[in-house]
Amino acid sequence: VVPSLFALFAAILVAPPLGWLRRRGWPQPLALAVVILGLAAVGLTLLRPIQPMLAQTATDVADALTLATGVKEGEQPRPASVEWKLDGARIQVHRAGDEVRIYTRNLNDVTDRLPGIVDLVRSLPASRLVLDGEAVGVGEDELPRMFQDTMSAFGRDDGGVGAGAGLQSRFFDLLHLDGDDLIDRPLAERLAALDQVAGA
Repeated sequence: VVPSLFALFAAILVAPPLGWLRRRGWPQPLALAVVILGLAAVGLTLLRPIQPMLAQTATDVADALTLATGVKEGEQPRPASVEWKLDGARIQVHRAGDEVRIYTRNLNDVTDRLPGIVDLVRSLPASRLVLDGEAVGVGEDELPRMFQDTMSAFGRDDGGVGAGAGLQSRFFDLLHLDGDDLIDRPLAERLAALDQVAGA
């Protein structure tokens, strides 16, 4: 069983507050209950970016499949997903009502550079969400542009009418939807929710 991100986060954070309460005379079961209840309230905060999950490297296809499926000798493989790699700029898009913020993989706010993506996200049938994806340069022929052209358009920081021209979003994950954190849910469940909100 793979521990959830929040369970791992909780394990790292339980010891200090538990020790603090115990040093102040709290009985262990009560102190532990208080800490666990407090950590249960931890979740994503809209309009505050989180570190993205990044790809791992593999030496060859066999190594990649081992990493993706978790297969070790004699074990059953777990489900894995293979997706197209598009050369774009990684974005994390948060929406809280009419407010939309777009962040880079380094957690920089680039909302003003991508007004078209802001408008698109405002049109989606959800009022609170966190999307993970890429801003990709697309030509008039609907084919992806060269990476250098995409990054040039993405790098424009003038806030003008031409900001982000030719860039479209390609979302591949949904981490939060209308008050429900999906980050610990199986990928298949998140992708089904993504399809309902943003289409394929």
